[in-house]
Amino acid sequence: MREVLARHTSRELAEWQAYERFAGPVDLAYDREALAGIHEQLQYLNRLLGAAHFTDKKNPNNPVPEPEHYPRPNELYRPSSETEDDN
Repeated sequence: MREVLARHTSRELAEWQAYERFAGPVDLAYDREALAGIHEQLQYLNRLLGAAHFTDKKNPNNPVPEPEHYPRPNELYRPSSETEDDN
């Protein structure tokens, strides 16, 4: 902590605090965003494969459930009123 205080001014620290309140914690957001995208793509791929290989005239329903949106880090910290406007 001493090193952080020695290298940064209180103004810079206050700006980072304000940014984190707005956008959520600064961490491995890029990695999490990429993994969330991969997770959603795998859901879509499984859904397509389920429709292609496990549906027929006797069983028209796809056994794989509908894909779900995986929440991103920035969506976890937004108030519910903002998320309702996006949909």
